[in-house]
Amino acid sequence: MSAVESSFGGDFKAQHHSNAAWERDNSQHRSHLECEAVTAPRQYLESQRFQLMDAAVQPSTARPLYTVELETLTHIAIEVISTKLYP
Repeated sequence: MSAVESSFGGDFKAQHHSNAAWERDNSQHRSHLECEAVTAPRQYLESQRFQLMDAAVQPSTARPLYTVELETLTHIAIEVISTKLYP
């Protein structure tokens, strides 16, 4: 989960217009990622530009944990369980 938190805590990729390249952008409007209420309508409109994260979530293993052919996954659930090794 630390790789997911690291990616979503970092910069965004943004495209300033449809013909522009995707560039790194450090937006301060993160309320839509943190489940906070948007206080200003302008913040909401600007946050719509920031949907793609700049850094990819890094894998924890070299091979996929689950593979399947000719099927489409519609939901993925993640459960975090505290253990003695990872409090």
